[in-house]
Amino acid sequence: SSGASSSGASSSGASSSGASGSSGTSGSSGSSGASGDAGSGDAGFGEPCRRDVECAPRICNLEVDRCADPAPNGVGCRRDTECAGKLCNLATDVCAPEAAEGEPCRRDSECAAKLCNLELDVCKPRQPPGGPCRRDSECASGLCNLAVDTCK
Repeated sequence: SSGASSSGASSSGASSSGASGSSGTSGSSGSSGASGDAGSGDAGFGEPCRRDVECAPRICNLEVDRCADPAPNGVGCRRDTECAGKLCNLATDVCAPEAAEGEPCRRDSECAAKLCNLELDVCKPRQPPGGPCRRDSECASGLCNLAVDTCK
């Protein structure tokens, strides 16, 4: 529950956090070692975690707080990095392809047409005058009357 707040930049931190001392290991010859088991976290698949750096080179799946590989579509998620397709639909909390018109969404990036109507929480084209809106980009005219949440 509280682990989601620390996850935002953690996947980029995985590469930088292991930088100190990564080449100074005395026992490694460098000839093999492409197995991907080196890293600052090095936690195995399924082990408990709260951040990606604890699971390098895998990710920490915050849905189950376990080290995992990115999941296929249809599997529960809390953030994009937990999905093999790099898209977690936050309206359904499931890894999914971009949603078609009329399907649930919470962000523009979740929609194939790159527009989520935040008044309706569905992928919709730009609205005509009088249509529901919460921001200017949802209106064909480019202007949403925020006092009444309708397009001008």
